[in-house]
This record gives sequence, structure tokens and C-alpha cells, in this order.
Amino acid sequence: MLIYMVSVFWAVYLIILFARDRLRAVVNPVVQFAVAQIVYFTALPDKEVMKVGLVHVLTSGTLLAGFAVARGSLPNVTPRTRFALVDNSRAMCAFLLVAVGLCLLPPVLSLSQGISLFDILTSFYTLRGNAAVHPAIAVILKAMTKIPFIALILGRIWFHISGSANVRLLWYILFFLQSLVTLAAGARSGLVFLFACVVLGDAYVLGVMGVQLSLLRKLQMRTFYLGVGAFACFGIMFLTAYRSVSFKSVGELKQAAVALLEGSRGEAAIGEAAVQNINSAVAFTVDYYAENPATMHGIYAQVVNVVPRYLWPGKPVGFGKVLAYDWLGVSYEDGHNVAAGIGGEAFYNLGWPGVFLFPFLFGLAGGWMYRYILFKPNIGVISCIMIFIAWGTGIARGDWLSSINVLVYQIIVFFPTMFVIRTLIGQPTTIQYVTKWGSPPPPNRAAPTQPYRGAGQRVTARHA
Repeated sequence: MLIYMVSVFWAVYLIILFARDRLRAVVNPVVQFAVAQIVYFTALPDKEVMKVGLVHVLTSGTLLAGFAVARGSLPNVTPRTRFALVDNSRAMCAFLLVAVGLCLLPPVLSLSQGISLFDILTSFYTLRGNAAVHPAIAVILKAMTKIPFIALILGRIWFHISGSANVRLLWYILFFLQSLVTLAAGARSGLVFLFACVVLGDAYVLGVMGVQLSLLRKLQMRTFYLGVGAFACFGIMFLTAYRSVSFKSVGELKQAAVALLEGSRGEAAIGEAAVQNINSAVAFTVDYYAENPATMHGIYAQVVNVVPRYLWPGKPVGFGKVLAYDWLGVSYEDGHNVAAGIGGEAFYNLGWPGVFLFPFLFGLAGGWMYRYILFKPNIGVISCIMIFIAWGTGIARGDWLSSINVLVYQIIVFFPTMFVIRTLIGQPTTIQYVTKWGSPPPPNRAAPTQPYRGAGQRVTARHA
């Protein structure tokens, strides 16, 4: 009953949040935690039901407490006059070209190692082929898998607020390539991440910036959603149904796709994807690690993860692999990860005190992110923040090392890249604009000379 009550609480919380904030609620980090709680932690565990329920109650309460502390009291009146730090179109195009290059780097490196293009597109992550892959190249291949995702969010914002057709074209190219690489990598979660990046970029432009789009642009956006959603659903079903299959020809691949569409494998795929009883992992965690504490081991593994394993063969593994080994008996070399959510990993690191501490810290981070997104003008930094929100459901249900660290590495790549581009091409400009909602500026503050209504509209810029 306790577990069900937590899920009902989060469902009601989401309803109230969206009714109050509408589109702005999409960029609220707590939403992703709520979704993860409802989708992945409702099924009852096979044992320790009360302890698992207590973990969820404490995790939810302390996370919301931390969020409230960091968020503080938001203004009741949203300012109508806003500012945004916007790069020029040449800098936008340069950054998107770099992202396209990073997206192409893994398959190009794989080709250089003698792996066929068909193998790359059908079993990219396992690097199937005759040629041996140098350990350093393997590290690059793994690290680059999600690097361009931050460019998807930032580029999507530019897509709406820039009048440049080149920016929009490059964003479409980047999205297509990243979709192809993600599907080829066998990353089901990555397909969800793709869709989330698009939605977050649109929600920020429409719900926070208040940019007005024409009726045609809105129709194009909804049509794009339908296409991307259908692609993501089919991709997830395909990867679920044929997760361990190695295709030898294009003909086999076509037959598999047809079988999925005809339903002979589709129902099984849906059924497998629907089985998400992670509460059993939580139950094992609170039972096993109470007697075998691993004090802060998961945090230590995250800190040292930056060192390549080929340089440090004995480097500690993250909680996901440790849990797979302790619970399921899967060897570390297998690469299999399981998870127990924020509360479960918090318990693994510090016992019951960790269930109070770590969710509170997650809440603090979420509250700070939300305030920054709503009120700060730096779109680049906001895009860096929103990749954590885009992957928030994965963080809330997955292990921290494989989720958070990958996103941090993206940010590490982002800032030097933008610094070089802005140094060579031009610094961003602070744009003053008027939203489609909000209260008018106070009498002692000068109003902007012209509203900013999205792509194709000229604005008066004020240099920072």
C-alpha cells in the first residue's frame, strides 16, 4: 500500500504542476523523477516490501525538500521583458558543424578499424567485425556516443529564435545522424533521450522565453513530433525484440522489421519492455548492503571514472555493475548494468542516512537548475542544464555513473568548443525581447523597441 501511495502522490503532483505551470512544467526537473517513480517503481518487490516503501517515502520527501530550499519563492508575477544571450548565425552554424563531426566520429573510427558499414549500423556498440579495436579508440567510441545531445537542445532553441535557414538545416542533419547512430548503437534509452531533447528545447522557447510561432510553424512542429515519436516507438520495439540478434545481411534486417510490423515479434517486445520491477533491486539493496556496506564506493567509482580502464585495469566499477554481480551473478566483464533508483543507490553508498542525504542533494541541484532556467539569459548554460532534465528519468531509475558522468563529459566538451568558436567568430549578444505573456515592465524601466516573436523577426540588440 505504501508503494502505491507514493505513486499516486506523484501522479497527483504532476497533474497539479501541469495545471498550474502548463508548458513551463516541462522544464521542471522534478517532473522526470515523478515519471520514473510512476513508471518504474510501482510494481511490488518480491521481498522487503515495507523497507522498499520506506525508501520511496524518504527519497520523495527529502528530494522535494531539497528542491524547495534551492528553488526558493518564485515571483508571483512573471516579467514580460526578458533577456537572452544569443550567438550570431555564423557561430551557431560552426557549433552545429562541430556537433555533426562528433556525431560522425564513432562510425568513421570504426571504419578505420576495418569494421564494415553494415556491422557499424547493426551492431555498433559491440563493435562486431574482424579487426581489433585499439583500447584508446574504444574509449573514444564510447565517450562520443552521447556528446552531440547537448547540441540538439541548443540547436533546437536556435532553430526557433534564429532567422537563419542554414541553422535549421544543420539541426535537421544533426538530428538525423544522431538518430541513426543511436539506433545503430542499440541504445533504447537514447531514442527516448532524442525525443526529450526536442521537447525540452521547444518547451523552453515557447513556455519560458514566450516566443510566438506562426500557425504554419506550429503545424510543422506537431508533424515532426508525430514522425519522431513513431520512429522512437518502432526503434525501441525493434531493439527490444532483436537485442541479442546479429544480422548478417540487409535481407535479414528487412525480414526482422517486417516481422515486427506484422506483430509476430511486436507483442513480445512490448511485453519485455513493460517488465520494469526495479523494486526487487531496491529490496535486494536494502537487504544485502545493510550487512555488506559499501561506504561511498559508488561515489569513488564516479570520481575515478575519468581514467581510462586500459590505463588502470583495476579501476572500480559503478553501482550498476556491482549490483548486477551481487544480485544476478553477472560478471563485471559482461557489461550488464542494473539499478535501484536514487534511493537504492543512496542506500548502497551510505545506508539509511544516505537515503536522507543524497535525494536531498538531488533536490537542491534540481531547484537550482529550475531557477536558472526560468530567470537567467545564458542559453548555452541553460542547454547544458537541460541535458540533465532530458535524461532525468534515466538518472532517477538508473545508476549514477552511467547516467550523470556521461552528461558531465558532454559539458566538459561544450565549454572549450564554444570558447574557441566565440573567440574566432564573435561573442554572443544580449537580446531584449517581450514575451507573449507576463506583466508589463515597471514605469522606470525602458521597454524594448520591438517584440521578439521568433525566427524571421528583427530585434534591437543591446551588447553585453
